[in-house]
Amino acid sequence: MAKMQGVVSQFGSQGYGFIQGDDGEKYFFHKKEIVGKQRIRIKSKVIFKAFESEKGPVAEKVSVLSAKKTMSLPSLPSMTNFLLLIVVALQIVAIYLQMK
Repeated sequence: MAKMQGVVSQFGSQGYGFIQGDDGEKYFFHKKEIVGKQRIRIKSKVIFKAFESEKGPVAEKVSVLSAKKTMSLPSLPSMTNFLLLIVVALQIVAIYLQMK
């Protein structure tokens, strides 16, 4: 079994799909061969172990190649909670200063 790279060319709701290998071959895979709880989508770049079955090329131990992590803005709910915390803190400080 050789370790290969490729791109998911088909993946359906029935749990199977195909990977277009960098070698030009099309490899069949089933969702049970996806490593961990990774999410596979069409055009996902993957690494897998390839072998030849009686029905043709097959991929197993399919894993998504991690994309470069980019910095993203916080989600709206977390930003809202943060701003709410700042407002409450400022109100506490204002009340404390008025009591002096």
